[in-house]
Amino acid sequence: TTYTLARNADVILSCLADDAAVRAIYDGPDGVIANAQAGALIIEMSTVRPETSRWLYQAGKERGIDVLDVAISGSTPAAEQGTLTLLGGGDREVFDSAAPIFRAIAAQWFHMGPSGSGTTMKLVVNALFGVGMQAIAEAAAFGEKAGLHRDRMLEVLAQTKVVAPAHVGKIAQARADDYAPQFPLRHMNKDFRLILE
Repeated sequence: TTYTLARNADVILSCLADDAAVRAIYDGPDGVIANAQAGALIIEMSTVRPETSRWLYQAGKERGIDVLDVAISGSTPAAEQGTLTLLGGGDREVFDSAAPIFRAIAAQWFHMGPSGSGTTMKLVVNALFGVGMQAIAEAAAFGEKAGLHRDRMLEVLAQTKVVAPAHVGKIAQARADDYAPQFPLRHMNKDFRLILE
């Protein structure tokens, strides 16, 4: 149960789908905050509202529990290759002390500022990523309609400086007609709702 796990852990990492899931796990008498030991470290890695990150930080602080919001940038292939980027908010000293944990799961990590800064930076990253993917789709549709050979156009586009490295793999998938999701559309929709809020 959450109660038993929280009580016996020095470090708790979570990566959940949304704000409601974070609150469900951490809040209330059976939640992690009520049952974690003083001195524990929570590294919450979900893409949620910065306000949720700040709420969790404050709730932890009241119980003597350190909390970091450390959002993950990178999809399944990046996780498999160990090339994730972590974007952190919270106390700098606590963030720095967690470097051995970060080293085990990511290629790079950045402290962005106080609580909520990690999740805010993740929304900035996802805004650029989503807009970039939309721009590539629009430009490719234009090129194909104007007579360019689809496969050649995508091959060359992936080698230009205007395409971000994160998009290169997506273009390779499109060339292979592989549209299997690596980041479900519902999550991108959620992130853009958070950005607009």
